[in-house]
Amino acid sequence: MKKTIAVMLAFLLLSIGAYAQTETGLRYVAGLNIDPNSGVVDYEDLDVVPGSGISEASEESGLVISLYDYENTLLYYSYFSVDLSGSEEVFLTMTLPYFYEGAFLDVYLPNGTLAGSIDVRNFAQCNQNAVCDDNEFFETCPLDCALESQYPQKSKWIWYVVLAGLIGYGAFKLANKKKRIVK
Repeated sequence: MKKTIAVMLAFLLLSIGAYAQTETGLRYVAGLNIDPNSGVVDYEDLDVVPGSGISEASEESGLVISLYDYENTLLYYSYFSVDLSGSEEVFLTMTLPYFYEGAFLDVYLPNGTLAGSIDVRNFAQCNQNAVCDDNEFFETCPLDCALESQYPQKSKWIWYVVLAGLIGYGAFKLANKKKRIVK
């Protein structure tokens, strides 16, 4: 009896667990070239890769990387320790958490001036235009996609699983009851 309930509960939690994912499991990785003389920052490479590790400074000083969405709302910022006292170009590899609605990465020098902006819209999975585009889903873009309109069959699917589990449990109990009566 307890095993049956435990198995049913585990099955139910596993089927619902796919809808409760909050973290993306992705991150931005970029290589930045920083010219200390001109204060210009160019990026050499930018990609979105699986993983959750990020790189940032432990102190609130140094280079600041800020991530904004399409509405210019700050999603994330982080400090990076970089020595810009020399005259040679500095290369920095940064790793930041990925956001579905990310649009721009702004790079600020330690003195607070904007050194460059990196367009990350081609990696975005939610462009916040109030239209559920082909590459957007409720899980990745709840602002643009309503749950019922995007996944009507999946939202009912959970109820079918629950109903099937209850019917299976009832059949199991009924079979056990008949075995006891026959004995």
